[in-house]
Amino acid sequence: MSKAIFKSNRTVFNAKNRDFKDIATGKMAMDIERLIKTGGRIPRKKGELQSSISHEPLKLGGSTTGYRVKADSDHAAVQELGKRAGAREFKNYTTPGTGKGWFKNAIITIEGKKEAYIKEASRSAKL
Repeated sequence: MSKAIFKSNRTVFNAKNRDFKDIATGKMAMDIERLIKTGGRIPRKKGELQSSISHEPLKLGGSTTGYRVKADSDHAAVQELGKRAGAREFKNYTTPGTGKGWFKNAIITIEGKKEAYIKEASRSAKL
């Protein structure tokens, strides 16, 4: 009887899987940032709120574990919720056609396209 030879591809697969996750989540984070900035819903299309939007990789032990999109502005949360704590909801925004939910809506829009991001990342990572 001949012995079967087994060759593990786990290391290669794990590397491709890491690449896949990094490509997919990185592209989604970048597109969420872009949609927030260009989608026309963010209150104050110019200035401090607009320039505070960014995305960044989350690191653990030197490896990227995901991405975060953030609005690093003192009034971003208030604008997203559409009201201050204990106050009435905002009725008029400084830029017509804008309003609350601008951050959440960008996330929902991009998540709705996650199948396309998965396919693209799968091709890029050669899975």
